[in-house]
Amino acid sequence: LDMGFGTNMKLGAKLNVAFAVIIFFLVITGVFIYLNAESVKENQQYLMDHKIEEIQTVERLQINIAFQESYARAIISDDAAVNREKLNEYAMKLDENINKLEDSLDQSMKQPMEDLKALHNEFDEQLELLLQAVDRDTVIEAQSILEIDMLNRSEQMIALALELEGIQQAGLKEIQENDNAKINLMIRTIIIMVGLSIIICIVIMVKIGSIIVKPIVSMTESAQAIAKGD
Repeated sequence: LDMGFGTNMKLGAKLNVAFAVIIFFLVITGVFIYLNAESVKENQQYLMDHKIEEIQTVERLQINIAFQESYARAIISDDAAVNREKLNEYAMKLDENINKLEDSLDQSMKQPMEDLKALHNEFDEQLELLLQAVDRDTVIEAQSILEIDMLNRSEQMIALALELEGIQQAGLKEIQENDNAKINLMIRTIIIMVGLSIIICIVIMVKIGSIIVKPIVSMTESAQAIAKGD
């Protein structure tokens, strides 16, 4: 490789150009790594602030649905105050989680969420009819409402909750895959830039060596020639 850049260029100028090229590579590498690292950092923060919290909310939502159904069943066999309190508690938690989830949904989750809210409203209506039947002490009617209407809606709500969780998991996986790709690209870029810098340094060292050694060899040969009387 020729680092001459023209026969008239002095050694100092050649070295300056070579070192400028190395610095340029290092600066470009640093900027590239910084931008990608910031992007990965933002994605990880987004995961912590939104995606993971959304998945946890959907999981709590499924628990709320299951417990609400369980305490509705418990009231039919034992209309104790504690069962009604627990039923109201999980009904309130279900409402809270639905509202919380609705505020942070992506567009792909809007329709399943609308369907879930509609089923939730229907479930609440049937629950009110069940409580009225229990108050009238018509156990068979209450059992029929639970088995025919409420359980069907409960199963559909859980299915929609699982669909929402699947969408969230897919989004989480996509972000993680993008981050891994960026990290791998940063690693490859570092390796390439370091390799280029090493090659340039080697070329500089070889060129400097030849510039220093060549005059010494020439002088030695001249001295030998003079010693021989040439």
